[in-house]
Amino acid sequence: MNRAWNIVWKIALGLAIPGIVLVLIGLKLGWPQSVVWGSNGPRVIDTHDVQVSENNLQPFDKISVDAAVIDVRIARGDHYGLTLNAVTTYLDTTWANQDGTLTIHQTRRLNVMGWYDQTATAIITVPDGTVLTSIDVTTAASTITCDVPAATTTLISSAGDATLTATAQKATVRTGTGDAVVDAAGGTVSASSSTGDTKVTGKFDSVTASSDTGNVVVSGSAPQVDATSSTGDVTITLDATWAATTYLLHTSMGDVRLFGPGAPSSHSRSGTATGTVQLNLTASTSIGDIRVTLGG
Repeated sequence: MNRAWNIVWKIALGLAIPGIVLVLIGLKLGWPQSVVWGSNGPRVIDTHDVQVSENNLQPFDKISVDAAVIDVRIARGDHYGLTLNAVTTYLDTTWANQDGTLTIHQTRRLNVMGWYDQTATAIITVPDGTVLTSIDVTTAASTITCDVPAATTTLISSAGDATLTATAQKATVRTGTGDAVVDAAGGTVSASSSTGDTKVTGKFDSVTASSDTGNVVVSGSAPQVDATSSTGDVTITLDATWAATTYLLHTSMGDVRLFGPGAPSSHSRSGTATGTVQLNLTASTSIGDIRVTLGG
C-alpha cells in the first residue's frame, strides 16, 4: 500500500513541477492574450477600446456600415453625429465621413481562440426632416434599428433583430436568427427572417414577407402582398378596402388568415361607377387552416 502511494506522489510531483514552470513563464510573459486563427496558423492579436463621439459632422446623404458585432442604431436628432463605443474589441474598426458618405467598417469572420469580451454600439444621428439617398447596414451578429427615411434602405443581420421605422421607396430588411420588423410606409418592401418572425405594418405599393420557421404578419394596405412561411402562421389584416389587389399567401405548416373590409362602394371605386372591383387571392397551406374574412 505504501509503495502504491509513493508511486502516486511521484507522478503528482512529476506533473506539478512542469505546471509550476509553465505558470511562472506565463506570469513572466504577462496576462492571457487573445489568439486568432489565420491562414498561417494562430497569432496573438491586440485588444483595445474604440471610442468615438462626434456631434458636428459634415452633412452626409449616404450611410454604409459593414460590421461584425456592432449594434447599430440610426436615429433622428438635431445634428449629424456618430457615437461609437467598442470595449476590448479584437476587430479592426474604422470609420470615415467622406464624399457625402458616412462609413463604418469592421474586420469580419475572425476565429478567436480563448475567452474575450466584445461589446460594441454605434449610434448615427441625422437631423430630423432629412431624407437620405441610401442606408446600407450589414452585420454578422448585431441588432439593427433605423428611424431615418431614405430613398433606399437595406438592413441585414445574420444573427439579430432588424427593425425599420422610417419611410423608404425601396426597403430590404433581412435577418437570420432574429425578427424582421417594418413599421413605416413607402414603395416596395421586402422583409424576411430564417428563424424569427416577420412583421410588416404600414402603407406600401408592394410587400414581400417571409419566414422559414416563424410567423408572418402584414397589417395595413398594399396592392400586392406575397407572404410565405414554412412552419408558421401567415396573417394579413387590411385597414382599407381592396381594389385590383393581388395577395399570395402560403405556409407549409400553419394557418393562413386574411382579415379586412369588403369591396368599396360603387361611388368610391376606381374607374366608372359600374366598374368591376376584383380581388386576386391565392392562399395555400400544407398543414393548417385557411380563414378569409372580408367585409362585415
